[in-house]
Amino acid sequence: FHALLSTAVGAYALLFQDALRADLINGKWPLLHSVMAPLSIGYFVVDLTLMMVRKPSPNADDDKDWLASVVHHAVMLLAIGAYLWVGRGDFVVASFMVWELSTPFVHLRWYLVRSDWKASRLYLFNGMALA
Repeated sequence: FHALLSTAVGAYALLFQDALRADLINGKWPLLHSVMAPLSIGYFVVDLTLMMVRKPSPNADDDKDWLASVVHHAVMLLAIGAYLWVGRGDFVVASFMVWELSTPFVHLRWYLVRSDWKASRLYLFNGMALA
């Protein structure tokens, strides 16, 4: 849900908020700063906490995916926290939010690999959507 909401809000901000395009550093969109960024912080904190509770055993197949996801969440927490602290960069944050569009495809790929569907058309089309 967060990925789709982030994508929609980020795309709307980039396409329809003239203040962001007019000034890439100082342009403001209050909804992004007061609603979406705090919501994203909450999502990343909860998701990171759940990942810590459900950590795979060392050397498991999921261990590398888990570590990459933990690093991603930690970096996003720091980036959005810095954005909220400094109060600048709405255009950059909106751009990052659009990147979340890939999340459902990444999750589908994970499922298809573990279900031994790498030879399927769905896997192929999913990979094309990720490219």
